[in-house]
This record gives sequence, structure tokens and C-alpha cells, in this order.
Amino acid sequence: MNITDLSAAKNFDNQFVPMRRDEIDPKLMEIISAVLDMFPDLPVSVRKIIAMAYDPKTCAREIASIASSDPVLVSNILKKVNSAYFSLDHKIENLNLAIVVLGFNEVRDIAVQCGLAKKIGKDGESIEYNTRDLWGHSYAVSICTEFLARDKKSKNTGILMTIAMLHDIGKFALYTIGMHARRMGMKARGMQGMSYNPTILEKEERLFGVTHPIVGSMLAEKWNLSGRISSVIECHHYPSFFPIEDIPEDYRESVAIISIADMIEHKISGTPNMLNDPDHLYFEAVGLPSRLEKILTPALQIKLENAKSFLNEIE
Repeated sequence: MNITDLSAAKNFDNQFVPMRRDEIDPKLMEIISAVLDMFPDLPVSVRKIIAMAYDPKTCAREIASIASSDPVLVSNILKKVNSAYFSLDHKIENLNLAIVVLGFNEVRDIAVQCGLAKKIGKDGESIEYNTRDLWGHSYAVSICTEFLARDKKSKNTGILMTIAMLHDIGKFALYTIGMHARRMGMKARGMQGMSYNPTILEKEERLFGVTHPIVGSMLAEKWNLSGRISSVIECHHYPSFFPIEDIPEDYRESVAIISIADMIEHKISGTPNMLNDPDHLYFEAVGLPSRLEKILTPALQIKLENAKSFLNEIE
């Protein structure tokens, strides 16, 4: 495929199926890698807090020690613990106590959002995506993931919530990739002749020649995050297109729950991504009913509404 002509990447006349990483032109991959190399490294504080998700012995004091070096993170932790979301009888100003009240999973989500928002900022915004909406969606998917997890107190749930916070991180990079690609004379296929009710992945392939899950996975690799995190990010939309056997066995449950949580949040928020619901085998893999109305319990809807209220409160 000619690097300046992305139209050969996929036959869009048939039902759309996204390209996998090994189907993307190697020269385009080189350009994407070069663009990602310009992205800032993951903040040390965020990297350490993410790593703690794998250690069940992590205590509030250790987290506070890392968080205290970041005034913005401290401010957001205290804002949340003192918000109407928790409705405490008295104001908390002690960081250790705030972390105990919030719990590690909540603090990790706040740390990921704060750390990456500072590094990426508004450079990730485009017509399709903006920073506030992306983080709001990722936070809601993380909350939904925790709710759907089989063992909410296990370290596995903490890791899943980390992946949920990062699952759309590739969208921040797509805009920058698009800008650099245009400067280098690359031509995208464009939107003309696209499928009726196209998925967001089809739009991305037409505009950039690559989709956000692949870019997000590459960014996670650049940040030296675990293979599990990068693989699940890359495959989180596979359930809408590919059989469960196409996903490495070690990551099937993780991909399934992130995909289902993402689907639920899109439908609740009224921002459909036009993707097909996952096959029933993905629901079975995580012990969930395959009918959406059975998953969307009043308790889950209340939890997501509370999360939305909190985000609006701390803006």
C-alpha cells in the first residue's frame, strides 16, 4: 500500500471490520511510532500508583507518600472525599484519611486522570473528541467495571479499573497523528461513501488509517505498562467484530468485561458508538447475562449517575 494513500487499507463497500495491527502498512506504523515518541512519558506518580494495583499489600500511607508530591492530585482527592458524593458529616483535610475513605481504586482513577490530563491537556482535543468527555467516559467505564467484577476487592478488579481508565487513551493521540500525517502529505480516504451509520472505528480508519485501540496499545507499550494492559486496550472492541477465540486466552475475561462496561456506558449516556453488541460467549466468560436490561440494574444506573454528578461538581 502506498503510504500516501490510505484508501487501500480496507474495502469499505462490505460490512466494516477494523484492521488489526499486523494489517496496517509498516510505513504508516513507523510514522505512528514516531508521533507517539513525541508524547510525554507517563508521570512517575501515575506509573507507581498503577503498579500498586498489582500489590494487594499496598496501604494508604504508601499511596499518600506518592500522591503528596503532586498538589493537583492531592487537591482532587480532597475535593472528591468532601463532595456531596460521599456526604460526610465533617470536612476531611488529612490525605491519609481521605485515601482510606475513598479506597485505593478510586484514588488510582483520580491519579490516572490528573496525571495524564496534565501531560496531554487540550492537545488531545479534536472535532470528534475532547478531553473532558473522554475522561468522563473512561471514569464511568471504570466505575461500571468495578460494579460488574465478580470479586470487587481483588487486585484483578483494580487492574481492570486501571485498564478502563486507559482504554480510550489512543483517542488523545489520533488527533496529533492526523496533524503530522497531513504535514507529511499523507492522504486519508475521507468520509465520502462511508457505510450507513458508521462505527467510530470506521471513521477513524478513514481519517487516520488506524483506530484508537491500536494507537492506545502502542502508547501503553511506550509507557512500559504491562502486556495485559496494552493487549486489552488493543482488543477492547474485538467483541463487536471477532469471535472470542481470536483473543489470547489469558486476556479474554478482561477484554470481555471492559467491552461490556464500555457498551453499557455508551448506551446509558446516550452516546452510541454504533458497534454491535458482543457475542453471548463474551458475557458468559464473565458470568453476566447476555441481555442488556438484566445487567442495567437500578443500582448500576444510580452508581453511574452519582459518578457523573461528581465529575460535574469538581470541574
